Amino acid sequence: SEYYQYNDEQSNPGTMYEYQIFGVTNCADVSIYTDTLYTYGFRTPTGDIYGQVTFQTGQAEENVEVRMESDEGISGKSLVFNGSQAATINKISFLENNTTSVTIQAWVSPDNTSGIRKIFSKPGMYELGIADNYFYFSAGNQTITASQTIDSQFAGADFIHVTGVFSSDSLFIYVNGERTDSIACSEVITGNANQVTLGQNFAGAIDEVRVWDRPLTAKEIARDYNRYITGGESGLIAYWDFNYAADTEFYDRSYKNSSYNENHGQLNGVANYTRIPTNEQLGYKGVTGADGSYSIRAVPYTGNGTTYTIIPRLGIHQFEPQ
Repeated sequence: SEYYQYNDEQSNPGTMYEYQIFGVTNCADVSIYTDTLYTYGFRTPTGDIYGQVTFQTGQAEENVEVRMESDEGISGKSLVFNGSQAATINKISFLENNTTSVTIQAWVSPDNTSGIRKIFSKPGMYELGIADNYFYFSAGNQTITASQTIDSQFAGADFIHVTGVFSSDSLFIYVNGERTDSIACSEVITGNANQVTLGQNFAGAIDEVRVWDRPLTAKEIARDYNRYITGGESGLIAYWDFNYAADTEFYDRSYKNSSYNENHGQLNGVANYTRIPTNEQLGYKGVTGADGSYSIRAVPYTGNGTTYTIIPRLGIHQFEPQ
């Protein structure tokens, strides 16, 4: 047998393509075709932005938030559930060996917060969800429940961000980047091959689901929950942004070195809509360091390019480009 590989170098960035694959041979001057296989492909070109913020005297300005905006807006999609569906991850071994620590994050816009609404579930190991208007996070048989209702933390926004952290001796819940609850945890997690589901019994939108094989620190969560990431961050083992979901599938954008983790999933009838957090809630951002420098990585563009505006922000300070 021979191995064939095709690279589509003419594809437009940001466009989803359906590819048909079939074999053909000639037998007695008759062309014989195999059954056709179908697959999807897309190209997501990105660029990196680097810069520095200083006073007119040249003195560096630290902790300036630098945000990018486009006249085209920030496009994206989420998964929208009706309460009777659930998306599934193809690899049943996903998380099976992650028994000592994990971090699970998601932006959610629930239409109903009564009862049990699961955001992420690996039965017998980890679960992040909503129980009667409170976030909860479980590791094994131990569960932490948030002390404040979800409704009280929306602050007029449609989406809210939740993080669950298991660090082998503690469980934490973070809401909108801030730690709200913590308990000691003595649970010993046993790995299993139960399939991971997203959105079981959930009604509403789920977006930007990230799974890490380590406990993120409070600083990391506060820094990154409201900005897009590259997919190659340390410890990231699944990153589903749902922007390029096909009719039946969605794709994992996380990678390590040059290899993608490929924890892809099946939609199982779940809708894929442009219902996403606002640019104020989630965007392409950087923060200046002690030398005033910043970087904004993995900024997407479409076609021949996308024009962005760089907007620095720090209290009442005013900024002018040089």
